[in-house]
Amino acid sequence: MTQEHSRIGIKTLDDVVSDTALHREIMAGVDDSEIRIWSAMKAIVDLGLTPEQAEAAFNVKLPLAE
Repeated sequence: MTQEHSRIGIKTLDDVVSDTALHREIMAGVDDSEIRIWSAMKAIVDLGLTPEQAEAAFNVKLPLAE
């Protein structure tokens, strides 16, 4: 049994169906900063990243700890 590629996506200018292009178009209007902040905080705890590394990796500004 072989796997077939998904046919869901956007047809690019070179006539290729791209699910990556579809994902980019959908996410373009979505504010995912809350998810990226939580992911950055998790990366600090679980992966040992510094806050500066996590902010750079997830392109966020972390809230200040009190």
